[in-house]
Amino acid sequence: MSISDAMKRVAASYAWHRALGNQVVPGQHCHVIRDPTHPDVWSSNHASGVTAESDPQIDAVFEELDAHLGHCAHRLVSTDCFTPEKFVAELAMRDYRELAPTLQMFLPGELAPTATAAVQLRPVTTEADWETLFALVRADHEEGARTNRVALPEAVSRGIVEGFRKKAGPSTMYLAEQGGEPCAYGAAIVCPNGLGMIEDLYTVPASRGRGIASTLIQTGVFMLRQCGCDAIFLGAHISERPKYLYRKLGFLPLLLTREFVLEQ
Repeated sequence: MSISDAMKRVAASYAWHRALGNQVVPGQHCHVIRDPTHPDVWSSNHASGVTAESDPQIDAVFEELDAHLGHCAHRLVSTDCFTPEKFVAELAMRDYRELAPTLQMFLPGELAPTATAAVQLRPVTTEADWETLFALVRADHEEGARTNRVALPEAVSRGIVEGFRKKAGPSTMYLAEQGGEPCAYGAAIVCPNGLGMIEDLYTVPASRGRGIASTLIQTGVFMLRQCGCDAIFLGAHISERPKYLYRKLGFLPLLLTREFVLEQ
C-alpha cells in the first residue's frame, strides 16, 4: 500500500467512525453529523469531509452547519490533510479555535515485541459492564488530559458512552481489570474499507506504566487481524505521551486530523 493510499484510507475510516451511530446529513461540500439527543457531545455534532474551495462553496458549508446544528451551542469542524487550505483559513477568519490535533499513526506490519500486563480483558456486553465503562470514562473526563484540559460534565460523559453503544457491532469496547478492579478501556473497530482502528484508550493514573495499554493494543490488533483487517491505525493527541508508546510498538506517524470549534 502506498503512503498516499494509506492516508486516504485512514482519513476516510476516521471520519466514518466519528459518524457511526449518528445522523449523517450529506451536503454538496461537506457532511454534517448530528445527534439532537446529545447536543453537547461535540464528536456527535460536527461537520467533516469538507471539499469547499471557492467563496460560495465555503459560505454554503457554514450555512449547512447552522441549518443542521441549530440544537447545539457550538459549531465543530473536523479536517484532515485533504481539506482545502482556503477553507481552513476561513475557519481562523471566523474565530474558530483549534483544539489539540490528533496524530494518526499507521501499523503497516506486525506489532513490535513488548512487555504486556497480567490483566483480565473482556468485551463490554452487559449493563453492568456499561456502568463500569461509564465510571472509567468519568475518571478520564475528570482528569481532562484527553478532553483538551476540560473536565466534561457528567451528562456529556453519559452521552459519549451512549455513543459508544451505538457504534457496537463494527466497534468492540474492552474493559481491563487487575486484581478484580477495573483499570482501563479501549475499542477495536473494523472499518468498511478493510482497515482496523484502535480508539479511545484510557488507563487510570494509578495503573499506568505497567503495560496495560500495550496489552489492550495487542488484543485489539489480534482481533482486528482475525476479522481480516489488512492494516491497523490509531490516534494520539500531539501533546500527549502515548504517541511515544505507539511508535515503540511499530505505529508510524502518517497524518494529522484537526478540529476547530466555535462556541456560541
